[in-house]
Amino acid sequence: MIALIKKNYIKENINLKSKNTLRINCIARFYAEPGNVDEIIEAIYFAEKEGLPVLFLGGGSNILLPDNTLEALVISFSGLKEYVITEDGVIADAGVKLSELIKRLSEKGFGGLEFTAGIPATVGGAIRMNLGSMGKEIGEFVEEIFAYENGFFRKVKKEEINFSYRKGYTEGIIISAYLNLKRKDKRKIKQEILNILEKKKKTQPLDMPSAGCVFKNPKDAEPAGKLIEKAGLKGKKIGGAMISEKHANFIVNIGGAKSSDIKRLIQLAENEVYKKFGVKLERELLYAEEILL
Repeated sequence: MIALIKKNYIKENINLKSKNTLRINCIARFYAEPGNVDEIIEAIYFAEKEGLPVLFLGGGSNILLPDNTLEALVISFSGLKEYVITEDGVIADAGVKLSELIKRLSEKGFGGLEFTAGIPATVGGAIRMNLGSMGKEIGEFVEEIFAYENGFFRKVKKEEINFSYRKGYTEGIIISAYLNLKRKDKRKIKQEILNILEKKKKTQPLDMPSAGCVFKNPKDAEPAGKLIEKAGLKGKKIGGAMISEKHANFIVNIGGAKSSDIKRLIQLAENEVYKKFGVKLERELLYAEEILL
């Protein structure tokens, strides 16, 4: 084993259950929590030397980890959590939690990101997938990002990123981002956040482990959740996983769910919706094995 393993931010055989919002019991062969850019590069170099693929992990939402050991180096951005509020927005590291960020921004009178309330995402993960909710997307607020791309660090302007539905910057690794925001009345911002959280609590299973919406909403059909509900799958259980009784586009862990349970429910929903309505659902949820680098 090379010397880097002795560094405190690269560890062996780490259980990722607490680091993914579906609470899947997955073991990472190696796991790193870099605290700065140099340590990110060291971790990537370690993976190359060991011949391992890399999985970058943000808040652990919108991802389904495997049941078995993940033979990879999982690099968490949880150690990159600094941010600076400027005169017209915020510069934030990729690992900053959106929940913390919108709270602090509201205290400073900056609005715009209220729509992210209740979503357990980080800045980097949100930009990667162009997180959207309540009719807004985070791409609307991104001015530029600082990224590691093809072995080099570079600033990427908003105009270079082809933001679209559930797709943001995917060409490299997001280190930090500059978000342009607008001044708003502090009381109105806080009230809007409370209203959004209240609405989501009534319509989404925020009190249960999930990864967020499983499917993208089709362009020329009803929303995915409505189609799954009409297919009679609300409350359907396989093992420890269940299609939420609150919102059918969420799959929740009701206790001991395995990745395989969730994949079977996803396949069932795809098959039933296509059979009944002729609509092919497209997954929003990412399988870890699909995004290894």
